[in-house]
Amino acid sequence: MEIAFYFIAFTVLSLFVVYYSFTCRVTRNFLECLVNELSNEFSLEKVERLLEVYGNIAECVNAMDDEFSLPIFLIIFLCMTGIFWRGYRFAFYITANNEYLLAIIVSTLMYSFLLIMVIISASVTNELASKAKYFMSNLPYRIPQQSQRIKYILRKNCTQDYSLTLWKIYVIDRSMLFTSFGTLLTYGMLIGALGNSFDQKNVGMKKVLQVG
Repeated sequence: MEIAFYFIAFTVLSLFVVYYSFTCRVTRNFLECLVNELSNEFSLEKVERLLEVYGNIAECVNAMDDEFSLPIFLIIFLCMTGIFWRGYRFAFYITANNEYLLAIIVSTLMYSFLLIMVIISASVTNELASKAKYFMSNLPYRIPQQSQRIKYILRKNCTQDYSLTLWKIYVIDRSMLFTSFGTLLTYGMLIGALGNSFDQKNVGMKKVLQVG
């Protein structure tokens, strides 16, 4: 029964992460096309279409972040917690059988894969969004002086920030991947040191009781 529960939970979690990554991939495709268009020469008539595309992409990213920022935060928290506890069990449950150790290793790899998949997908999307915003912010200097209305729309749109975040708290970037594993390693070493100290105290107490 427990195995079935974990299997269903992993399946649901994996499907959601795959869907999130696929949505990020589609968003990046649109952003890449927009950046390519902005990198080339274009006419004044084409600017309005690019503005419309940029506005639609920004709205999609904001809507995506509104819907997924909290679930992604919970998924990353769950993955980090799962990696931490399985690493702790692997390090301190030395007497466990091979099947149990294999289950710990497999689940740790799955949690790590989901964590990496989410962070990489969101961070690359945010990088492309920042690149598109940079090109849009420089667009007024490439438009003739008489296009004041378009320049006004550009300045208005480029002041809006849009990115994928964790519960509207932290913008996901590549450095978060190293920070996450570094945090797990730091707390793992800390708890490991505390565990060894606790074991040494227990051994000392037993010796005192035996002598007494």
